[in-house]
Parts: sequence; structure tokens; C-alpha cells
Amino acid sequence: MKNKLFFTFLFGLFLLSTSCDKTKTYAEMLKEEKDATNRFIDQNRFVVVEDFPQGDFGQNVYYKTPEGLYMHIISKGTEVNLKTGDYVYIRFKGRLLFKDETTSTNSGDYPWTFLYNNPYSYSGDYFICEGITIPLKYIGDQGKVSLIIPSRLGAYNEKNYVLPVYYKEITYTVNREEVSNN
Repeated sequence: MKNKLFFTFLFGLFLLSTSCDKTKTYAEMLKEEKDATNRFIDQNRFVVVEDFPQGDFGQNVYYKTPEGLYMHIISKGTEVNLKTGDYVYIRFKGRLLFKDETTSTNSGDYPWTFLYNNPYSYSGDYFICEGITIPLKYIGDQGKVSLIIPSRLGAYNEKNYVLPVYYKEITYTVNREEVSNN
């Protein structure tokens, strides 16, 4: 009788503990992110390639970089030899957080700023992250891209809440005075 009562008590505790836990595991959140990204790519009829396109990217072609960033080059801009510490300014149109589907833009007077190849400068702005900086390997001054940034390449909040982010258009401007002085 005592064994039966003990096992009933344990079973009740088990049910109570599993039914009250509504939090998702990190693995579940990563799977949701992957599913949301794939659904977004399908809905927008994007074509993902893993070999860097030679020449024009085409209308909806996104290159998946080795880091996992999805990038569509709209315009390569002009060549510039960036060095560590050069100032880079970005403006964007159409920032979309996947889960809450909110959009924003910063195409006004105040661009985001960071120092090229200096991760410590990212902390000065809430949104600057590794995913924002990767395109500079492929484009130059006044280059324009569209990006899908997975959470692991995102800013603090995107990493923390496993939120992929889509940028419809980002324009990169290099401070030419800073580049020529180095």
C-alpha cells in the first residue's frame, strides 16, 4: 500500500512539473527559427545558392555565406580598401523581425556606425552585429544588400530570443577621410 501511494505521489509530481513548464528548449527555438526562415524564403520565392554568383545576382537570388548569412547583393558599390578601424555607416529600409513581424527603417539623418573589423564597436549600437558586417567582404562604398540574419549572427536580443531578422535593403557608406588617412 505504501509503494502504491509513493508511486502515485511521484506520478503526480511528474505530471505537475511537466504540465507547468511552458518554456521552450534552445533546440526547439532553433528549429522554429529554421522553419520560420525557410517559410519566409519560400513565401518570397527567394532562391538560395551556396556558391557565390559570378556577375549579377538576379532578382531573388540569395547567397548563403559560410557563416550562415543569407545575402542578396543589390549593388556592389565602389571598391575601397578597408582597414581595421575605418568608420562604416549603414542605413536600412525594411527591417523585419520574424516572430513579431514588426518593421522599421533608419534611412533618415542618423545612420548606424561601427568600426570595420572591430567587434567592440558593435556595442555602441543596439543593432550592429556580426551579420551586418559580413557583407563588407563582398561589397564596397555605397554597396547595397538585402540580408536574412540568423539569430546566432544577430545582435544581443536576436541571439537571446533566437530571432532571425530580414533587412530589405542596407546601404554601406565608408568614411573616405578615415580610409585615406590610414
